Amino acid sequence: MKYLVVASVIGLSFPSVAQEEALGWPDFKSGNFEGAIEKVENDDTADGHTLACRSHLVIGGFQTEGAQAVQSLHNAIDECQKAIEQDPNHVIARMSYAMALGIEGKRLTSPGLATRSKKQIEALVETYPDDPLVHGALGGWHSEVAAAGFLARVALGAKRSRARELFGKSLEQGSLDIPLRFEYVKFLARGNKKERAQALTEIDALRELTPGFAFEEMVQEFALKLRPVVETGKSSKIKKKIAELSAFYGIEKWGSDLPAYKFPKK
Repeated sequence: MKYLVVASVIGLSFPSVAQEEALGWPDFKSGNFEGAIEKVENDDTADGHTLACRSHLVIGGFQTEGAQAVQSLHNAIDECQKAIEQDPNHVIARMSYAMALGIEGKRLTSPGLATRSKKQIEALVETYPDDPLVHGALGGWHSEVAAAGFLARVALGAKRSRARELFGKSLEQGSLDIPLRFEYVKFLARGNKKERAQALTEIDALRELTPGFAFEEMVQEFALKLRPVVETGKSSKIKKKIAELSAFYGIEKWGSDLPAYKFPKK
């Protein structure tokens, strides 16, 4: 069963959407994620809760590990749910929530949560068919699950061909932002020789983009770290490096003695 739940949007980065109305946006933008959370504690708006959710995901995903990272993940789920309750159409809240569902699904070896994360993104694609970000997000889901192996692909309906189609649609609709472009890079890097060469081209293009805030700069650094590994052409090394550069790396090892998130009953 453990192979089934690598199916998550664990690799999905946060879209580069500004939330200038949220009180903690300047802190988030500068990379002070703890400060952003403190600033929005009294910001009971969908934007405020979403920014708190995103901040917790960055802290848990890239700055902490073990129980502390899991607590950050659960805090993120809390905040995103509050945002969605206030504004069911808040795209970034719903995308962030889908990501968090997938991560908790991976931690708990829960195909059900992995499927719920997929359905969340599919619903966004239906609602916003012309939004390149939501297509890129679903492409990232299929890319990550397809890379998890045969059982995950069969059990959860992930296809590498579907990921390629979705990323292509995103690029047709508009330029992907830095985080989602990195998801496309990871997809290509896991592919054949031709796709790996394209991944190198995409990395070079990504490094030329101007980052709008600290998280984008971090993603650009990830891309540069991946580049020499892609150049080796060795699939095992590429997959290992991609895993290391993904959010909540190692979370599947932190599930046995930590409680599951108590989702509200449907």
